[in-house]
Amino acid sequence: MANAKFLGADLSIAIGTSLQVEPAASLPFKSKRRKKNPPRPRAVIINLQPTRLDGEADLVIRARSDDVLGRVCKAFKL
Repeated sequence: MANAKFLGADLSIAIGTSLQVEPAASLPFKSKRRKKNPPRPRAVIINLQPTRLDGEADLVIRARSDDVLGRVCKAFKL
């Protein structure tokens, strides 16, 4: 079921993970490999350390996940 959900996602965000443990590590990038149903899906990594999948991400944020999510919540007034 997780494969299907990620495959259909328009945006995947990997937060605070090294993306080392499979099969979970590759799940956020399944949608980027999808051939149909535009627009092109996007993937974001939020992590302090570099990961092996940084090159596949559309955006890499080098910061603490709680800091980033705090700013997102503040921006959306959550």
